[in-house]
Amino acid sequence: MAWGAVQAIAELVAAGGVIVSLVYLSRQIRDNTQSVRTLANQDLMTAFNDVTSLAGGSRHGARIYHHMVAARWNDLDDDERSAARPTLLQVMRVFEQAHLQYRAGFLEGDVWEGWRRRGHSRLFGGLE
Repeated sequence: MAWGAVQAIAELVAAGGVIVSLVYLSRQIRDNTQSVRTLANQDLMTAFNDVTSLAGGSRHGARIYHHMVAARWNDLDDDERSAARPTLLQVMRVFEQAHLQYRAGFLEGDVWEGWRRRGHSRLFGGLE
């Protein structure tokens, strides 16, 4: 066999190796992207659960949270309004983070739509 033929076969094998490597790399990237999306959604759920657990921790916290999301601030006394403000800020930050993750491509459109609707429901009493 001539050296030219050996060289051609070696180049063909090398090209095949490059193609296999590219397929493997593309699968790894796809799997990593899915993992990042899953973690982004999980982080949002954890943050949201942390905020709502503040409300469920006591009757007083539940009362404040209920009046806060119903925008019934006048039914709260000054101390309760002061307690509600940081919670409201946390709620708003959770939804801000959801929006930023959606814009960065970490949340699918239908997942973001669910978060958007939940945010409107929590912050504006269901108004769209």
